Order: sequence, then structure tokens, then C-alpha cells
Amino acid sequence: MTSTGTPALDELLDGVRVGDNLVVVSDSHAALAAIGRAFLTTAGDNGPVVIADTEGRTPEAVPTGAVLLDRRSGELDADALIDDLAAADERAGCGAAFLVDSLTSVQRRCGARAALELFLTLCPRLYRRGSVAMWLLDAGSHDAVFLDRMRAITQVLVRLEDDGGELEAEVLTAAGRAPTTLGRRQRFRLEDGTLHATGPVGASRERLGALVRTQRVSRGLSQAELARRVHISPSALSQVERGVRGLGAETLIRIWDALGVPFGPGDTLLRGYRVTRRSGHEDVHLTAGVTGRLLFDDVAVGRCWQIVVEPEVGSDRPLFTSKGAESIVLQRGVLDLRVAGHLETLQEGDSLVASRALIESTRNPGPDRAEALWLVAP
Repeated sequence: MTSTGTPALDELLDGVRVGDNLVVVSDSHAALAAIGRAFLTTAGDNGPVVIADTEGRTPEAVPTGAVLLDRRSGELDADALIDDLAAADERAGCGAAFLVDSLTSVQRRCGARAALELFLTLCPRLYRRGSVAMWLLDAGSHDAVFLDRMRAITQVLVRLEDDGGELEAEVLTAAGRAPTTLGRRQRFRLEDGTLHATGPVGASRERLGALVRTQRVSRGLSQAELARRVHISPSALSQVERGVRGLGAETLIRIWDALGVPFGPGDTLLRGYRVTRRSGHEDVHLTAGVTGRLLFDDVAVGRCWQIVVEPEVGSDRPLFTSKGAESIVLQRGVLDLRVAGHLETLQEGDSLVASRALIESTRNPGPDRAEALWLVAP
């Protein structure tokens, strides 16, 4: 499986990689249906296919021999759907193609938490199995926390918006691609149920502006704060992000330095370190009773979180379905962690490194808050 089935979308994303989870968020139901149909048509020619049909978007495109989990009617049990998808994955084997035709439908019928648990459980599993999965979502139906949690672990996330008869796509997550893929824009039209590009991929100035904006927003910085750090006016930065004006090399280096993005032979690499200010930190709800604060996000080191787990609560699913190693230092309280089927209890000052095993569950059995530093390697 090396294609989304839509050539123009493949070009926008620089192609499909083994293990990709492709999340498409759109306010156009017709576009989502077209993308799903094209994905299934291509997938059916290349190997096993598994479909979780909760919305009925693509029934006419189901390939012969596909595993079809029909959940269009009746009561939907998200936990049972997770189990059924895992069982279908075992039968299909590595390298299968998966379509979840509407994660929005799962949220509408089971709640946001259940829908997110479905994604957080299946996404890393399919990545490790070398499968390719397409997840379709309705724009405006999921809050920022939901989408941020998805972006933290998925390989690709594309937003596709209806704009006066045409569709404008923007790449919001692009793991494993060149840095210039992130923030790319492309306009499409929908003809005869197929998406066609109406022009070239966004001009370099527009793409650079979109990339600056994406990196700034992901770090919780306002335009005014980033402009202050870079020593330019907020209006000038606004023009850069909108693609109205370009950037000189020195200013671009200062922007990447302020955002902590490695770039060229600038001062950041010469110093060998960078500082992330606490002004950009925000608490994120990870699951019931568990909050996280992203302290830094570095392409070489990974993500470092400050985690707080309330008394006598936890998560029966992974907090971070990472693709790399995880390291935990417990700063306060006690934590029970299930790792590779074993229950490990950490006391204050203890640490744990999971280099090849998944941390399957997290629970605070004590009467006080538990606090930990949690490093998720890239």
C-alpha cells in the first residue's frame, strides 16, 4: 500500500509510508467519501483490507474479500470495536490497509473519550505492524484537546476545508517527511467523485509562512510573543505567516532558534543547546484524572512531559502510544505501571525505562497526587 488512491493527495503528502496513519479532517462529507472510496479501491489491489463502517460513506467501494465490521446501526460499543479491529488485524497480518470511515460517528454515539481511546489504541499497533490506516473525521465535531492528542501520535494529519466551491488542504502533521511538507497547502476540486488539484502545491513563501505558524501554535506562543523574541513587529510576523512577505535568512534563523527548530549553521547549533520558556506550557487533559504539560519537543531527544495523576485513578490504556522508548522518573507519590504484562510499582525517586515494551496502563494507587517526568523518544 503506497498510495492514498488520490494522486493529488499523494503529491501533497510526499507519498504514503509503511505504517502511516492518515487522518483527514474535513467539513465536506462528499470529499471524505471520495477519499475513502479511492483509498479502498487502491487498497483492494494490494493486500488485505479491514473496514470499520460506522457511517456508511463507502459501501459501494468495499473490495472483495475485505473484513467488514458493519457498525452503521444499533448500539455501538467502542471497546468491542477495539477488540474486533485487533482481532481483524491478527487475521489480516502485517501490511494490511485499514479504513475507519468515521471516528466522528464513534464520538457521537459513544463519547469523545471512547473515540479517542479507539484511535490511541489502534494507531500505534498498526504502525508497528507496517499497515496503512485512513481515519476520516468531520471538522468542527472534535475539540482542540482531542485533535492535539491525535496529532501527538499520528504520522499524517490533513485538514480539508470547503472554500467557495473548491477545497483547500493543509498538512498539519507530517512525520517521516521533509520539514517543508509540514504546512503545505493545496487547492482541490471534486469532480465525478474524485479530487483533482487545481494548481501547484502552495508557493514556497506561503508554505514557509504556514510552517512558521504551525510551529508557533504547537508551542503555545502568540504572534506578539514570538515577534518579541525575534525582534520584529507582530504585523511583520503576521504578514510572513500569511505568505504576504518573505523572510531574510538571518530573520529565519532567529525564528527557528526562538521556536527550537534546528536549522542550518545558526547560533542554536553552535551553542549546542536551546531554552524552552515556561510561558508556552499548557496543561493537557490526557485521560480522566491525568493531566500533562509538554515541557519540550525536540526532534533528536523526543517529548518530555510533566505528568500529574490524581489519587486512585489512572488509565487502562497507554498514555503515550509512542514509536520509541519511554523513560519515567517519579518525582512524587506512587505509580503502578503495567509493562509487557508485568506490574511495576514506582516509589518516589524510582525510574523506569521501556526501550522495547509498551507501557500498557498507568494508575495511582495512593491517597496523594503522583507526579512524574515522562520522556517519549522520537
